[in-house]
Amino acid sequence: MLIADIIIARGVNTVYSYTIPEDLIDQITSGTPVTVPLGRRQCAGTIAKLTTEPSKKTLKQPLKPITSIDKKRPVLPPQSMALIQWFQTYYQTTPFKALQTIISNRKYRELTEPTTPPPLFETPFTLTPNQKNAIATILDSTPPQEFLLHGITGSGKTEIYIQLAAAMQSQNKQTLILIPEIALTPQYTALFTHRFGEKLTVIHSGLTPKYRDIAWNKIHQNHVDIIIGPRSAAFTPMQRLGLIIVDEEHDPSYKQDTYPRYDIHHIIQFLAQHHHATIVLGSATPRIATLHTKQSKNTYIRLNERATGVPLPDVHIIDMAIEHRLHPGELLSQSLSNAIKDALSQNEKVMILLNRRGFAPTIICQSCHKYLTCPECQLSYTYHSDKKLRCHRCDTTIAVTNLCPHCNKSTLKFAGLGIQKIELHLNQKFPNASIIRLDKDTVKNVKEIDTLLTNFKQNGDILLGTQLIAKGHDIPNVNIVGVLGIDTTLNLPDFRSAEQTFQLLTQVAGRAGRAQKKGTVYIQTLQPTHYVFKHAHTHDTLGFFNEEIPFRKKLHYPPYCTLINLIISSKNTQDAQKWATQLHHLLTQKLSPFENSQVEPLKIMPVKPCPFEKIRNHFRFHILLKCPLNTATTIKDQLATLDPPPKSVRLIIDFDAWQLL
Repeated sequence: MLIADIIIARGVNTVYSYTIPEDLIDQITSGTPVTVPLGRRQCAGTIAKLTTEPSKKTLKQPLKPITSIDKKRPVLPPQSMALIQWFQTYYQTTPFKALQTIISNRKYRELTEPTTPPPLFETPFTLTPNQKNAIATILDSTPPQEFLLHGITGSGKTEIYIQLAAAMQSQNKQTLILIPEIALTPQYTALFTHRFGEKLTVIHSGLTPKYRDIAWNKIHQNHVDIIIGPRSAAFTPMQRLGLIIVDEEHDPSYKQDTYPRYDIHHIIQFLAQHHHATIVLGSATPRIATLHTKQSKNTYIRLNERATGVPLPDVHIIDMAIEHRLHPGELLSQSLSNAIKDALSQNEKVMILLNRRGFAPTIICQSCHKYLTCPECQLSYTYHSDKKLRCHRCDTTIAVTNLCPHCNKSTLKFAGLGIQKIELHLNQKFPNASIIRLDKDTVKNVKEIDTLLTNFKQNGDILLGTQLIAKGHDIPNVNIVGVLGIDTTLNLPDFRSAEQTFQLLTQVAGRAGRAQKKGTVYIQTLQPTHYVFKHAHTHDTLGFFNEEIPFRKKLHYPPYCTLINLIISSKNTQDAQKWATQLHHLLTQKLSPFENSQVEPLKIMPVKPCPFEKIRNHFRFHILLKCPLNTATTIKDQLATLDPPPKSVRLIIDFDAWQLL
């Protein structure tokens, strides 16, 4: 008897077995969407596999037959089913959570294949010798291979991507291009559509459900050769995949920060093995883990010159302690102010980075000296110029009050530097300049971001923004870049804070001088002697790597181990701490052979409050496992055998943790 093991649309940790009616046998295969009885109701399901043995969950029960095939949902190809099965095992999720993460709720739409021939492919640029060498090296390799394309900002990595994608298309293979922000999709879409026409699709969460379904079905029905999107685009049902490009591979957005906390690097490695495809990781500031792995191998490709021949910008590190003594109350250093004035007089554009939303990031009472904090997160409220206090962790919003909620006195003081305060200051200092602000409070979707950036290119003088402006934007005539408030990022209580600060500085500096004139960058800091600024001053990624890597080795952090972070939370702090303590004791017993290894021991860190102790009214503790690279998989398997926590407690296991906040 033929039996179907089915992934049920419920949060259960197994598949259920059903019999296949005679009239459906010829229509059913792995990946077929079906409707099945579950209890007294009909439930959606997807066939995981066909077998002759029922699953253990249904062994003692008479099997029920499948009710019908669901024609409104697509049949998933074998490639998608293999990814779902791997994802479930690797991230220890339920079958349905794996299916939901990868497929979401897709509707089947019958589409016609585009008939318009692609435009004639001609390179509008003269490739540099470095670009030609990179393309030849990648195309001459035997997949699956993984290359690191380490190219300084403006070195022409995008043109290399286009050339590689064209080579794949000539072999009837697909190219997946992952980008860190959906804000970059208009720029990429314009470049690649000009070369590949209708054989391209873009897919991301900013599209309407209808257009997301259309894009997904184009890929499902094999109508496109180029797929562009953020990390979730890797889950689309590609069947001819030959090349995977991850642009700005260092970007934290490639790590999902909610359950299941997947890392796109592991997803694409599975895809490359399964499809026999090539991976290209592109970045001017690669992750330390990536650089450590690739630097000494023949899959490391270095581009150290800009394609235009214009040198990298000069970088000035401004000591704001001196500036505050000489010019009290000034938010901009004299050198940055003068540079902006000169740029505006020559009709050049300016970009200012301040990675803090709102007007003032802290509100403190001058009487009782207590901060106004979000009751659900215990993080400082940020004051916004619309007279609202916002928590940027849980999005709670309250009206501004003149009275301190702790002592009931009207002695509140708004402190710190927020982007709205800088906007006001710039308008006062440069009243004739067109100042455009880009952050999550001024734009809500890709279309608004594209409109705002187009407006800046055509009419704007100064673009003021958060880290959204640092990522990959190519805007000619920007010759001055200013960076404010970077110490906040540098001082985050996380092992990657120095790395992320260096990456952000180098990326935003790369926006300057991308056309004909050498740019200039001004970085304001209270810590000018920190080694991050020494290497940012000279754009020296390898120098920063060589100074940072000994700290990682000494403290046993990646790339010298795999981090597994167990996050325990509850609305009741005692419940969370009590169960976290019990879990720590259990882990010490269960993992003692690894902890006592004479070769490379596992390090089980003690229970500690998370750096952000309370989020959305949940108190949070964590247990950090620093796993030896050669035993990390076995340790993961041991964690799969843990009993679930009590109902009042949540447990999230972050495999391959990028940050510990």
